[in-house]
Amino acid sequence: HHLTLTPDLADRLTEGIDWIRSHVSKPLVEVRVDLTDWLPTFGTCDTAFYLPKDRLLVVMDYKNGVGKPVAADGNKQLRIYALGIWVLLGRPEVKDVKIVIDQPRAGGLKSWTIPFSELLAFGDDLIRVHARIETGNVEFVPTIKGCQFCPVRKTARGCAAYNMWMVQMMGSSMMDPSVEGPSFKDPNQLSRAHRWYIIQHAAAIKAWLGKLYQESLAAAISGDPDP
Repeated sequence: HHLTLTPDLADRLTEGIDWIRSHVSKPLVEVRVDLTDWLPTFGTCDTAFYLPKDRLLVVMDYKNGVGKPVAADGNKQLRIYALGIWVLLGRPEVKDVKIVIDQPRAGGLKSWTIPFSELLAFGDDLIRVHARIETGNVEFVPTIKGCQFCPVRKTARGCAAYNMWMVQMMGSSMMDPSVEGPSFKDPNQLSRAHRWYIIQHAAAIKAWLGKLYQESLAAAISGDPDP
């Protein structure tokens, strides 16, 4: 494997590396963590270290992208890695866990600190969720972020739940505005006839979405933004 380190890339990495070195001289780097206490899998953590004096566990991830800022607050990926790092280090006594995202082109260094007890509670949630998945008693809940990299929705017929979500969003009467996002039971696969119907009406759908966008933008400008 070869990587050409350009001056531009080096500049992006500098702030994060300097921040790490200001706290510890020998961090864990690109380390594989065992997650089987919570999920039957493993992960590879960019950087992590433990500060015994502060009883602080730090888990850090580098994101090179610019289009979609990644938040540290509530970051599930790094919380899962933090559990694995804790096991790897021999389950030391931890008071707080610091989650750090280094995204030079979209916000720079971002951090979020939680009590270790909250991390363990999150781990218990993972165990419960995985147990439900194993039973097959689950409901698909499509989201833009959650479905972004899923290969199923890009197949010929797509994901049934995602297809239904897109179709339902075309009719506001089918959505409950009191909840963050709609949920649907027993979604159907998108048939060829239904697909063609949508294509036939694509111009109208695009125009409708454009109108909604302009109305939403006007509301925000007037000081009464959509929730």
